[in-house]
Amino acid sequence: MPGGRYQARGHFRELDGRDRRPSAIGDTPEAAEAALRARTAFLTREDAYVSDHSTVDELALWWLDRKRSLGPLAAGTLENYTTDAKHVVEHFGQLRLSELTIARCETIIRTLAKRDAPLARRVHRTLKAMLADAVRIDARKTNPLAAFAAPRLPKPEIYTLAPEQAAILSGAYREWLSKRDKPGPKPDPRVADMLDVLLAVGLRIGELLALRHCDLHLDDAMPTL
Repeated sequence: MPGGRYQARGHFRELDGRDRRPSAIGDTPEAAEAALRARTAFLTREDAYVSDHSTVDELALWWLDRKRSLGPLAAGTLENYTTDAKHVVEHFGQLRLSELTIARCETIIRTLAKRDAPLARRVHRTLKAMLADAVRIDARKTNPLAAFAAPRLPKPEIYTLAPEQAAILSGAYREWLSKRDKPGPKPDPRVADMLDVLLAVGLRIGELLALRHCDLHLDDAMPTL
């Protein structure tokens, strides 16, 4: 075009069958294409339009908007969705939905699992949910994440805390209660008391949760539970 600018043209049919032939101009081919995609974005069934040409980054924005549109969400729940979506975008964000093959997705997930297995499981779970919604609105025909399981977590090493380590753990948890700076469940001061019991008595978590008043014999010469 005159002035060294670029024009991108498209052709699509809306849900009612009407043809659209939009165009957009930009200083670079990429800018013209981005402007065209922004111009052709539209709403359907109160959902932002997503196609197989959309990037995972765009899918994540649409997915979060859809979560909000389904009804009020607790602040912690929305925070978790947002954090999980950011992890997905970090590893898949610039890929188009049409580029998400089973092999590519599995390779990215397995590579991530070698470095951080819990994070790889979260990315697998979240992207699988995103793509399930993409399939529902016909943006994809299949969900590649449904074709393979999330990575297994390595078996944790069992060890006993030294008294100094137990004190550090207890102090760190109480500091987190007073200064919460990470996503997750809302801090509950009762958990600090439960942690003290776990450290002092050596109960398993299941045993602690099942503990009743009748199990406590604190008035005996040798208190037991």
